[in-house]
Amino acid sequence: MNNKYYVDFENQFRGDRKTIVTKLSIYDRLVKKVIASNDYNKFIDIGCGRGEWLEKWNINDVECIGIDQNPGMIEFCQNRKLKVLNADAIDILKKLPDQSVSIITLFQVIEHINYHKLIILIKEIYRILTDNGVLILETPSIDNLSVSSKLFYLDPTHVNHINPDGLSFTLQQNNFDQVKYFYI
Repeated sequence: MNNKYYVDFENQFRGDRKTIVTKLSIYDRLVKKVIASNDYNKFIDIGCGRGEWLEKWNINDVECIGIDQNPGMIEFCQNRKLKVLNADAIDILKKLPDQSVSIITLFQVIEHINYHKLIILIKEIYRILTDNGVLILETPSIDNLSVSSKLFYLDPTHVNHINPDGLSFTLQQNNFDQVKYFYI
């Protein structure tokens, strides 16, 4: 798939940047709590896309890094002066020291990853998160019939539906001890 296609696809179907930033505000209290509990804060946004999350939290006391594999998205973010890496997330995470990241986010990403790769990613995320770090995942809800059928397949890069109970179990099996999910 060409780089421009997916940028155009996001622009048409994901929503404008202001709308996405507003939607991401539901995490503000959690993020502020994590920031307050760490001396140093590093955020990694895997599948950063157009960089709305990076731009929102690109503040003085937080180092924000985005990872994406689409050169079009990387260029878009770089034009906005955001720190982004054009790479496979697992390759980047494997190079990071243990307990070095306070928040890792994957917004609308895990449905693009096959199960085997998702397990490897979860293990690396657990390794690099600080003790009071947080992993935030968002994925289309299989409980919403319109989303789990018609809208899910609108994006040709979606690989699999994510069952929240199954994902919670997988996270718990990989040492995440405070797993919660919400319908938003």
